[in-house]
Amino acid sequence: MYMFNRQLQVLRNLQNTVGTLLEIQKRVNGASDVRASLWMSSFAASPNQVVFSAMVDRRSALGDLQEKLGTDPEYNSLVEAMLENVSTPADAFRWVLNADSVDASGTDAPLVWVMEAQVVGDMATAFQWSLETGDFVHDVTGNKVMVSTNTVGPIGQVAWMMPLESFDAVDAAEMALWSDPRYMERLADSTKAELFAPGVGGGSVYRRLG
Repeated sequence: MYMFNRQLQVLRNLQNTVGTLLEIQKRVNGASDVRASLWMSSFAASPNQVVFSAMVDRRSALGDLQEKLGTDPEYNSLVEAMLENVSTPADAFRWVLNADSVDASGTDAPLVWVMEAQVVGDMATAFQWSLETGDFVHDVTGNKVMVSTNTVGPIGQVAWMMPLESFDAVDAAEMALWSDPRYMERLADSTKAELFAPGVGGGSVYRRLG
């Protein structure tokens, strides 16, 4: 299972641009069986971050969609209008490392809490730590965690994504983790092993727009 993300930042004309983004999402979802979701940052290092995301079982599903959209004049007109008001989009194609224990249904949630880190140590060890930490977070919070890594975009970037139903649920999950000494020990172990780049990555909370 893979996740495609296209991230951009709205720079001006927020209301109109969000309307255009929703029209683009509608156009994409009408073109094939691939379902695109649209998210906007509620809490992030930079404001007005927007992400299109889609879950697929194979790359060809996205390739076929891209080819179809490339010849759609209405879609391309909407994209041109969007690009006047946003930063240059950045794409990432993520391989879901724990696809056997999660499914795409979580992407229907109204919120998603995302933590990201950049691997600089042994990649196999870092991936194993990432998967074990995802399981640990699930055990502590009761929430499933999707663990993924880029195959397109910054190589070695790992993301933990937790779908949630409310901001109170985000607070509860965060408090459960930060108050658990075992979680602190896991973080300390990854630091000692120099698995991830210090100060790179971080956490964000996104809300669903469509």
